[in-house]
Amino acid sequence: MKMGILAVNPKRINGVKFGSWVGLPITREQLAKKLFLENELDEFVIEDSEVPFRIHESATLEYLNRVAILYQSNEGHPATLFMQKLVDDGWYSTIEEGFEKIGDIIIHRNCNTMVDVAVSFVKDAGYLDGVPDLLERNINYESIGEELKVSSYFYNTFGGVIFEMRF
Repeated sequence: MKMGILAVNPKRINGVKFGSWVGLPITREQLAKKLFLENELDEFVIEDSEVPFRIHESATLEYLNRVAILYQSNEGHPATLFMQKLVDDGWYSTIEEGFEKIGDIIIHRNCNTMVDVAVSFVKDAGYLDGVPDLLERNINYESIGEELKVSSYFYNTFGGVIFEMRF
């Protein structure tokens, strides 16, 4: 997952504004060279970004790098694409907390409803092994879905994936 920011030196040099798209993570030294900063501790301004998380005005380069590394190291996990939304919706207080607990998220693929989750739950657990078709056809998956919903926390991505959160 490529991430970057448009970083700009807020001080003009000979009337010229210097900025550059830089990939994350990046060291302060590399950023200082690209922006012609006088030293590594000089401030820079982020004018634009291509990142899957919200950047606050006060975000430090260290924070941006830390979060970019978390996204990159968890790139294969389906919840990665939804981490900012999970924070916005109150499932986690910070991006870092979300990634710290990403292993606690159970993925229910090809599920759009709790009925789909119930079918997946019953079949994946092997509860239907050896059960006659007559019984299998009469299982109340809607009721099982409601019971599952009460017993855990579910987040519907509305993209065929439902996350089950374990706290």
